[in-house]
Amino acid sequence: MNALEVSNRPKVRKFVPTPEQAAAMESSECSCNWFWQRPPDELAKYVNQNVAVYECKIVAVAPTLAELIPQIASLDRSRLYIVSFPLRSRIRVCRP
Repeated sequence: MNALEVSNRPKVRKFVPTPEQAAAMESSECSCNWFWQRPPDELAKYVNQNVAVYECKIVAVAPTLAELIPQIASLDRSRLYIVSFPLRSRIRVCRP
């Protein structure tokens, strides 16, 4: 019986996205940046909510993620940016 030789050190490959994956990642990053650049009074509307942003537009808002999911079911999830907005506090809400 031959023993299978397995390296003790895992091999890591550089992630190289396909053009479609790269476009989706860029789209969600743009949506993230767009959302966090909203004025503080506009962001305050979304406290205690889950917000879905798609192509730099707010497409759905719901109090729970379970309620948000059906609203975004028809959208390409790889291009979505979803924010679970924190509770209002004395601390100023800043982009993570």
